[in-house]
Amino acid sequence: KISCVVDLPPLTLAAVSYKMVVGKALHVTQKNDPTPEEVDAVFKLYEAALLELYNKYKPPEASELTLF
Repeated sequence: KISCVVDLPPLTLAAVSYKMVVGKALHVTQKNDPTPEEVDAVFKLYEAALLELYNKYKPPEASELTLF
């Protein structure tokens, strides 16, 4: 059994505002055994839609979004 004790300072909550944006649905065809290429293709559609939403609604002072 491994134990780890970390002494952290108490959390300080700052006033933070959040904005939630919901994009259009991504329509995909369900497959029981998709190929890795098919999964990658759908994931690229998701990434592109996510970046489009982020860039459209981010505040001017926000940094660029990097997905990896």
